[in-house]
Amino acid sequence: MRPRPEVLVSGDVEDAQGGLPTRRWVGWIWPLLFLPTASGAGDTPLNLYEWMATAPVVVGARVQDDDQRISVIEVVQAVRGEVKDGDTILLDVRRANRDRELFEPRLKLKAGRTYLMLLKPREKKKGGTLPYFLVRGIQGAREVPAEGAALYLDAASRFAKIQDSHNESLVWTSFRQMLEEVSPVLIETSLDQFLKFQRESVDLIPLLRPLLDHPRPDLRQRALRLAGRVLERHPSGEIPDQEDLESEIIGHARRDSSVDVRIAATHALKGLPGPSILDILESISHDDPEQSVRYAAELLLHERNEGAEENSIKAGSPRDGSDPGDRNLDEKGPPEQSAPRSSLSRDPGGTALIDFDKLCSLSWIP
Repeated sequence: MRPRPEVLVSGDVEDAQGGLPTRRWVGWIWPLLFLPTASGAGDTPLNLYEWMATAPVVVGARVQDDDQRISVIEVVQAVRGEVKDGDTILLDVRRANRDRELFEPRLKLKAGRTYLMLLKPREKKKGGTLPYFLVRGIQGAREVPAEGAALYLDAASRFAKIQDSHNESLVWTSFRQMLEEVSPVLIETSLDQFLKFQRESVDLIPLLRPLLDHPRPDLRQRALRLAGRVLERHPSGEIPDQEDLESEIIGHARRDSSVDVRIAATHALKGLPGPSILDILESISHDDPEQSVRYAAELLLHERNEGAEENSIKAGSPRDGSDPGDRNLDEKGPPEQSAPRSSLSRDPGGTALIDFDKLCSLSWIP
C-alpha cells in the first residue's frame, strides 16, 4: 500500500507499477510546508460595523511612543466602553504580536498616528492597573485616515449606538437612512449590509439612484449590485421609473470608466426583460475593451439561451409531465408482453403448441 504523503519521514515511496522505491514526493512536498498559511489571507476584510461589533471598548487613540511592547496611548474619542476622552492608558502590543498566525506581519504602531482600536481590559490587581489588550490581535487596530478622520470616528460612534441598542428594526432603519448621508464610510457599510443579508427591496431604489453616479467607483459598484438584485426579484411595473433606471444601468454597462462598475452593471442587466437586452449583451461581449466585462456579458447570454431552451422543452412536453414515448407504449403495449403470443402456434386441429426454444429466449423468464 502506498504510504500517505503527510506521514513520510524518508523520501522512499513504493512505486504503484513496479514496486520500486522512488523519491517522487521529496522534490515537491517539503516546499509546501513553508508556504504562507496565515488565516484570513485573501479574505474580504470586515467592514467597520462588523469589525467593531465584538469589542467591549472601542476608542480612537493617538500613540504616544514607539515602544512595541507596552505602548502609551491617549484617547482622542471614546466610542464605547469605560474610558473617556483624554484618558491615557497602556496597550499590550507584545501580546498581539506573540499570538499572531504564522507568517502574519507584526503590528507596528507609529508614534503620533491615530488608530481606531478594539480593546478589552485585563483583570485588575492590587498595586496597579494592567494594560489593555487588542480584541482581534494584530487585526484589532486600524489607522484612522488623515483626511476625513472626524467622519471616520463619528461613523464608528454611530455604529456603536446601533449595536448597543440590540434592536433589529432600528438597525435596518438606520442603514436605510445612511444611504442618504454624505460620509462614504456610512454609505459603504450600509450597502455592504444590505447586500450581505439580502435585504433588497423596491423602496430602496429612490435611495440607490443618486449613488449610481457617486464619484467613488466602489460605491457605484455596490449600488449597481443592489439595484440589479431588486430588478431580478421584482417583476416589471413594481419599480418606480423603471425605464429610466434601466437606461442608467445600460449606460454604466457600456460607458463607465471603471471596469468593476461595468461588470456590476452588466450583471444587473440579468433582471431586465425584453429581447433588446440580448442585443445589448451581444454588443458588450464584442465591443468592450476589457476581457472580464466581455466574459460577464457572454456568461449572461449563455444563461439566457439555456433558459430559453428549457422553456421550449417544457412547452413541448405533455401537461401531465409524462414522456411522450410512454403514451406509445401504453397504446401498443410493451414488447415483453407481446412476445409470449409469438411463441404460441396452433396445429390444424386447433390445439395450442408451445415453442419452448423461443419461449426460453425471452429476457423476462429467470
